[in-house]
Amino acid sequence: MTKLKKSYLFISLIIILFSCGGGGDGGIEPPSDGGNPISNSGSSNSSTCTANNITAPNISFSRSLDPLTQPISSNQYPPYDKFIDYEGIIFAGMDDVSSDFVYKVAQTYRELLGGDDGMKSSWTADLINKMDDKSVLQRIIYGEYDDYSGDRAFDERNYPGFDNTHDNNPNVDVIGESKPNDKSGQVNEVIEHILHTITVLGFNYIFPEKYSYTNACSDVYLAMQEAISEGYYDVSSYDDIKNDSEIYGRIIVQEFAYWMIITGWDIKKDLLPNSAPEWTVNSASEMQSLLPLSHALYEETVKDILKNPTSEFLLSLFPRS
Repeated sequence: MTKLKKSYLFISLIIILFSCGGGGDGGIEPPSDGGNPISNSGSSNSSTCTANNITAPNISFSRSLDPLTQPISSNQYPPYDKFIDYEGIIFAGMDDVSSDFVYKVAQTYRELLGGDDGMKSSWTADLINKMDDKSVLQRIIYGEYDDYSGDRAFDERNYPGFDNTHDNNPNVDVIGESKPNDKSGQVNEVIEHILHTITVLGFNYIFPEKYSYTNACSDVYLAMQEAISEGYYDVSSYDDIKNDSEIYGRIIVQEFAYWMIITGWDIKKDLLPNSAPEWTVNSASEMQSLLPLSHALYEETVKDILKNPTSEFLLSLFPRS
């Protein structure tokens, strides 16, 4: 995981927000899927689980994607002063975030949905509709989360309307626009946190049994457990939040889904070649042979809903220097 310590500070808080509820339709609770609840230890007995079958998507489905427009200057979603509302996600940037960066983040999302080729399948349309119904928010800041402190700290006192925005627009974590002297991690910052938003607030609703963050029989949870037990996914860096089993369980599954997807796309070795000890599978072919459950989940879901953006495309938007 990139910028690990920073992520702890805000992901945990935001997950609490949408888990515990809030005003209006915000603070959503993930769909109820039954099955075995995740224990405090984060383990499960897979022998008691049954197969989670899904109906294949319509891959002949055809729908083009709207072109992107430049961010709108608006205080509709305080504390953010600019946004692009695009295909299910509201990309909202703080006042110190450049409009160009907000545009490029939304452009990355458009490419994942299919880009100029249009949507990959009917599942892509389902993903967009689910997130649009919930008014999902992708928050964009400048620099680090900790940079917003004192009279700039994220709260209702400093930003009237802050609570309403976050209560009514489910969100997972922020994307930070890198400062000029540190662009090397920008590409990972963007793709990781867009995928968190898509998997936690999208896949979780399209595939409630396969991508449940609370059911120890879900496919994503069983695939994660295989990766942990085989020694390819090391979650020890998250031990400092282990005392809160709900937050801990959600974060380690969220991070696993990110690793699985970028490895399945075969872009992990270009974007994050040195991710040990957390994740030590470097290619799609390695994942197929070493982690069959991860490979199967990728093939059954991700492959037919999101487009591989390619390293070349991502680095053209977010060069490392």
